[in-house]
Amino acid sequence: MKEASRNRTSVLVLGLGRIAQLAIVFLTFRLITGLLPQAEVGFYFLLQALAGFFLIFVISPLGTYLNREIHEWERVGQARQAVKHFLIFSWVSSLVAGVLVGLIGLLDISAIGNHESLVRTIGTIYVVVLGSAIANTIFPLLNILGRPFAFVSFTVFTQAMALAVSFFVTRHFVSASAWWLTTGLSQIVFGTIAYWWVSTPTDSNGLSKVLSLRAWLETAWKFASPIAIANLAVWGLIQGYRPLVEGFAGLNALAIVGLGLGLSASITAAFEALVQQVFLPRFYKNSHSLHLEARKSNWNQTWRAAFLPYLGLTIVLAGLAPAVVAVISGDSFPQAARYLAIGAFAELARMSGNLLTLHAQSERNLKPTQLPYWIGALVALFGCFAAIQIGNMELVAWSLVAGQSVATILLAWRIASIDMFRISVLATTRFVLIPLILVFSVRTLAPIWALVVVGLAMAAMTLHYWRQEGRQ
Repeated sequence: MKEASRNRTSVLVLGLGRIAQLAIVFLTFRLITGLLPQAEVGFYFLLQALAGFFLIFVISPLGTYLNREIHEWERVGQARQAVKHFLIFSWVSSLVAGVLVGLIGLLDISAIGNHESLVRTIGTIYVVVLGSAIANTIFPLLNILGRPFAFVSFTVFTQAMALAVSFFVTRHFVSASAWWLTTGLSQIVFGTIAYWWVSTPTDSNGLSKVLSLRAWLETAWKFASPIAIANLAVWGLIQGYRPLVEGFAGLNALAIVGLGLGLSASITAAFEALVQQVFLPRFYKNSHSLHLEARKSNWNQTWRAAFLPYLGLTIVLAGLAPAVVAVISGDSFPQAARYLAIGAFAELARMSGNLLTLHAQSERNLKPTQLPYWIGALVALFGCFAAIQIGNMELVAWSLVAGQSVATILLAWRIASIDMFRISVLATTRFVLIPLILVFSVRTLAPIWALVVVGLAMAAMTLHYWRQEGRQ
């Protein structure tokens, strides 16, 4: 009973935290579109894509390794050393990121170096990469190690402070760099504080051994290098369109396309993060089972819990895209609704692919994930390039749908077996029909009330479904 009560409390805390974070995401987009000129909004998404490249390709693979092994390191008293090694790696990587962006500016092939001072852009990328590396890795570790309240507190407080400070600074220095710079600095400050919570010594039995940086990097490289190769393609799938649109169509075009697709990515990522925060601690803990069938069953539990809520969210986003954009940007970017609706389907494929890669992580064999993502990235980027050349920006969004879908289908073929996809037909029908009925029922309501009604209904249905799954 105590374990069940703790689980319910954790879900409640994480859910409330995610609602607060989603509200901050909405407010962030609202302030950005209200404070910044259209070209600056486009530059905001370009900076996000450049920082995202280093975060996805370099930082994220090591963060995944940290998540996978942190329980074992804590057991033997090496958690503090492992996290410290990760921070050193992140600091060096952010310096390299700044240098490489400076080289891009010197090549004169994009708005980098032309839109604003190159030195300011380099400094912004350095701070954003370092801040995101610290916050986006250290905060989730608190939850994985069984401290959901600390995780939610640090995450929400950091995002709220970053929003407040970024708003204040950007009002005086109207630029995308000002926003990103203050956001990154806030993440560095509060992420460093959170580090001391994660790295509290747990060696009470004298088991601690010295974990050298060199030994840690060697082992991490073996685990993370396949992820890095796959993640390079992942970046092409989720953000590679941004430099293409900026380079061939300009910052104003990127502002509209980036806002719509960025909204779909941010909203789905917020919900995906909630699912991960609720279910990944159990998943990673059970991934250490010595029996393959037990690991498959462990993955299937996560799949059942996540996929149907993802499907319901996709239907809601596609159906209520105009309402979402109206609430976020008012009358400034109405065209972005089309890209939000299309982007929701690309995000469904992306989140499904992320679920599949969890099984590869569980098996410590991530090499099969490389080819699917590379093929998907090539499909997406070739489609984006062709769409830009013929002047049809909607095809940019559909190219992402095609690329993500190809990648996910190939991942399923290479990684999983058909028996791993067991799922309730009744629950599937419910997560398709109810969102459709809700979307059509609230079309006459004001946008904000439509989102509130549907959001509450979907939250109730999802929590009921998770409660049913927990009983099985």
